[in-house]
Amino acid sequence: MSIQENEKVNPSKFPAFSEPVCKGCGLRFTEFERSGLLGCPKCYTSFAENLKLMLQKIHGSHKHIGSRPVNLRKRFQAQDLEKLKKQLRAAIDGEAFEKAAELRDLIKDLERQLN
Repeated sequence: MSIQENEKVNPSKFPAFSEPVCKGCGLRFTEFERSGLLGCPKCYTSFAENLKLMLQKIHGSHKHIGSRPVNLRKRFQAQDLEKLKKQLRAAIDGEAFEKAAELRDLIKDLERQLN
């Protein structure tokens, strides 16, 4: 088969491309990509998979893994660091993962504050 023959696409062999459309406002995903603006709250659920992929590509993750803003960070002393680390180990051992994540963030905040 030559390259020219190979380049010919038979549309019947491929399913029709269906672009995601918001069920709330009718916004097409390609319109969102152009403008960067979602049309309504239902866009988040209508485009959930596409948004996850986009965030994964841009940020390396589709979940927020940042820390608290400086003005919302709790203030601790250097001696609190070991106490927080013990609490973190206990939370992990007890499979209290939400508490462990909270403690992890507090430890990061304290280490930043001390450096």
